[in-house]
Amino acid sequence: MKAIQNKLGLIAICVGALTLVACGGDSATVPLTLRGVAATGLAIDGGSVDVRCVSGTGTATTLANGSYTVNVQNGQGPCLVTVTKGAVVLRSISPRSTTGSAVVNVTPFSNAIVDALVVAKGAGSVTGLINSATAPSNTELTAAVTAVVTQINVALVAAGEPPLAANTDLLSSPTYVAATATAPGIGDATDKALDFLIPVNTTALPPTLVTAITTATDNVVAPNATGATGGN
Repeated sequence: MKAIQNKLGLIAICVGALTLVACGGDSATVPLTLRGVAATGLAIDGGSVDVRCVSGTGTATTLANGSYTVNVQNGQGPCLVTVTKGAVVLRSISPRSTTGSAVVNVTPFSNAIVDALVVAKGAGSVTGLINSATAPSNTELTAAVTAVVTQINVALVAAGEPPLAANTDLLSSPTYVAATATAPGIGDATDKALDFLIPVNTTALPPTLVTAITTATDNVVAPNATGATGGN
């Protein structure tokens, strides 16, 4: 009788724990949550979001304000986030992370940074950036963003527009706000910079700025076609 009671007690504990701790000693499965805003200077409404990480994948659809949230089971970053709507295809990349959450905004700025990282890391393609052998470290992502902000500010000042703050986070700002069709004036400084720099009727940055972004990124990110990724 005592043995039966012990077994029933163990079953109750396992049921109560649900997915927090699996019975038998296995560790819990904790999702990696990615969220952000996708925009071209105007929020991307109804865009398809595809997330591919070093470990784990996920999908979502952007809302009217361009926001999205994806839970990646067993997710391990960095993660490549691709947003597609019609002919518009934009990418961004998350920091390295194994649990918790990360903000990943997707804009023409982030897309240019991803393309520049492919060159700087010798990754061969965008999917190479989520290969553990050529994935950028968090330190490299930070250095790349800082260098790219400098180049964007050169272009903004040349156009007679105010520069971005030097510490602007073009990839992971949790406060990024994009203009929408119903509220065209709500975009923040980063969003307004996109409006200033992207030619009318396009969603791409000028080729001269893309070249400057590529060069600046290559100067601060260690080329690495051989495998070492540096620290986190």
